[in-house]
Amino acid sequence: MATRSGAAAAPERGDNSIVDLLNEGMRLANRGDMQGARPLVERAYALSPGNKDVRGGLTRIYLSLAAAYFNDSDATRALDVLRRHLALDPPDQHDLQINLMDCLSRSGEKAVLGDFARGLKPDDLGTHILIACMPKSGSSFLYQTMHHLTGYRGASLTFAYMRNEQDLYLPQMLQVARRHTVTQQHCRATQANIALIQAFGIRPVILVRNIHDIVVSLTDYYDQGAIYNSFLSGHWASLPATQRIDAVIDHIVPWYLSFYASWVEACDSGRVEGLFVSYEAMTADKPGTVAAIARFLGMEKSPAECAAAVARADGDRTATRMNKGVTGRGAQRLTDEQKARIARQAGAYLNTDFSPIGAARSVSVRG
Repeated sequence: MATRSGAAAAPERGDNSIVDLLNEGMRLANRGDMQGARPLVERAYALSPGNKDVRGGLTRIYLSLAAAYFNDSDATRALDVLRRHLALDPPDQHDLQINLMDCLSRSGEKAVLGDFARGLKPDDLGTHILIACMPKSGSSFLYQTMHHLTGYRGASLTFAYMRNEQDLYLPQMLQVARRHTVTQQHCRATQANIALIQAFGIRPVILVRNIHDIVVSLTDYYDQGAIYNSFLSGHWASLPATQRIDAVIDHIVPWYLSFYASWVEACDSGRVEGLFVSYEAMTADKPGTVAAIARFLGMEKSPAECAAAVARADGDRTATRMNKGVTGRGAQRLTDEQKARIARQAGAYLNTDFSPIGAARSVSVRG
């Protein structure tokens, strides 16, 4: 294979077998025999990993094989060769990781740290507490409590807030990878989020709440000025009170249902080891809930330490952003038709039981 200047690459360490292996391997590759070419060029690479022509030939072979395996529905073998390609430290790592993510999803294999951070080892990682939470589920309180309990630094592991999806953001995760952190984010169990959770050894705490109460709480929150966080901001003030609840049900509740369904699927499938915590159980016994979370995370915390952390968080209502915090308001405020509409939305998820968040599935609504 020629270099950019057109001259043949000089064999390293005076070993002519490198050139022979490369030439024979690329001859087979040019004939479309990537399976035959692979071991020859891999041997050349083992002899001379710094040879750019060898690396270039191996890159071509790996990409061709990955595409062929993937098209043949063999995502596991495609993932293997993509990981071998990634180990070559290619310049196009972003495109490679997109393909790798597809292979992880299709194969069911778990992501490893080397998929995203070749310079890190699992032992280098700090402990990262991720509270994956529904908005208006008491997540700010739990975040502050876990911060006080552990002393871990608060970290934002997303690219941006406001109207942005709060997905995990690899560059930020790499920046704090070696530290101990606690994070609250409104993120669903997407394939990308699951892969990063697996790779960085995260065991998420999944915070949920009764969906009817959330509708009321979120409507109040929007009335207080937080409507700028949604795409309803230009119309909210002109809507009557009952239509505001309807708008939340029709346009915001679907996100909540997909949030819950995604985490249930991720945990039930074994792709994520998470702990579901309900707002109702947490507010009924805050120290006990915090102690259960600490045990799940493998932390030895005494009842006194958990109670002290709760007391510190409870003492700062501004930081926790607690509103009324009353359970059962949704059952009183929502009409039967509004509750039935939520149940009908939940009915689209045939394999998900929404009863833990108060949404009984239904496929029809009586007039």
